[in-house]
Amino acid sequence: MKLKENEKIIKIIKPHYFTLLILWWFAWLSIIISGIVYFLLWDYLYKIIIFIGLLQISAIIFYYLFLSFELSIFVVTNTRVIYIKQMNIFQHNYEYWNFSQLQAIKVEQKGFFSNYFWYGTLIIQTNSWEKIFLKYIKEALLEAQDLIKIIKDNT
Repeated sequence: MKLKENEKIIKIIKPHYFTLLILWWFAWLSIIISGIVYFLLWDYLYKIIIFIGLLQISAIIFYYLFLSFELSIFVVTNTRVIYIKQMNIFQHNYEYWNFSQLQAIKVEQKGFFSNYFWYGTLIIQTNSWEKIFLKYIKEALLEAQDLIKIIKDNT
């Protein structure tokens, strides 16, 4: 990502650390379930193939969750907002909007865990009615207020 001339990074908005807990919980749970299935099929001839298949499916799901949770971020500069979305290990998309193109900034915080761990979804709506969602943001309301303040200060 190359910045424009006289452009400075002011803020980087990342997902909450709670997403790491979700990922590790999923990893351990999938290993435990795979082990239970392995020992339940003790006399079954193809138990190792089923065991390896379950571990591969779990690894694929973990990979997808890791990409969607951890590697997609917002970068706020003094002139625009840049959304870096990780598509796979080797591909990521950059989308950016100048501050004049942003129409609304919203926050959704639903459920017990999101209220207890203080995370939510940051929603940015552009002039073209496109909505950008960044989920599991730590203190999403404060991040939205900071983003609004940055936009007001730099326009």
